Amino acid sequence: MLSGLSVQLAGTAIPNLDPVFYASGQFSHSTQIETATNITGTNYLVSQSKSANYGIQQGFLTGTSVQLGMGNTLGVTQNSPYNLFSPFSQATLQLTVQQNLLQGFRPSVNNRAIRVARNQRHISDLAFKNQVMATVANVVSLYWDLVTDNEDLKVKQHTYELNKKLYEDNQRRAELGAIAPIDIIQAEAEMKSSQQDVTTAELQVLEQEMILKNVLTRSGMDNMAVVGARIVPTDHIDPPAQEAVRPVQDLLAEALANRPDVEQNAIGLEDARITTLGVKDAMLPQLNGFATFSNSGLAGQVNTLPYSVTLPKRANRDVYAHRRGRESILPGGLWHGAGPGVRAQFSEL
Repeated sequence: MLSGLSVQLAGTAIPNLDPVFYASGQFSHSTQIETATNITGTNYLVSQSKSANYGIQQGFLTGTSVQLGMGNTLGVTQNSPYNLFSPFSQATLQLTVQQNLLQGFRPSVNNRAIRVARNQRHISDLAFKNQVMATVANVVSLYWDLVTDNEDLKVKQHTYELNKKLYEDNQRRAELGAIAPIDIIQAEAEMKSSQQDVTTAELQVLEQEMILKNVLTRSGMDNMAVVGARIVPTDHIDPPAQEAVRPVQDLLAEALANRPDVEQNAIGLEDARITTLGVKDAMLPQLNGFATFSNSGLAGQVNTLPYSVTLPKRANRDVYAHRRGRESILPGGLWHGAGPGVRAQFSEL
């Protein structure tokens, strides 16, 4: 099944070659009681912010994975006089490159699922070819059986005609007194026997035609037009005057080259060898090299809050915090019809 074909292989994990796009957004607002004012400059801290994060990541057959992401914290406001900027926004752009150096390093290991899937598709084609060959061989065999039955019917009809002529000739001879009456009885028995053979041969031809029609048609004997149709072979069994004798080695080589099951077994051995590569690679230690490049920026307005301790309007002020967010991951295969799902996560505290 090419559509939705799944290949499970042992050994090193296979990298995801489809690019994965991810994006998440969040809004938060919280009010928190402060037991000391030397850190925030207030006895209750009110914070509010929005964030947006997005990026793309992809793996390669060389064992390399690349991720590029952008993180943004927007409109951060706090009632703390110690902050230099309020509100402020901060953004970070980060590029990460990771390379497997031992386990999962070679493309021949990481592309083994692709090679096995390609072999499995070829095995499916060979299985279909084998089925077609078996069906055609069965039809050809049934057809030549029908030819043989027709030839046998013709021989029996000719025998019956000869025995019938002999019986009629014996009757005329007996009337003339040339032979004894007992000879007529013997000729009649041979004629009746050959007549029974003709009837049996006709039934054998009809039965063989029925078998062949069942194989060749979908409806078979349910269709009256098929039931009433007769199959008239156009071929005859003509043995060649001289048949060429080929060496046994050539016959064996031709048979092995044209048998789909032999090729299927060879492909199965190749799949086992490919799987062994992954198992051997999994025995290697894990050693990864990576590099990260990032750049951050911050912008905002100068904080104008004076340093003071502000008490809440009521002693029993409600303290609360809530957070809303959305996170989605879009596999790159979605764009070319692969159809993986989209994950969205919402949370509120």
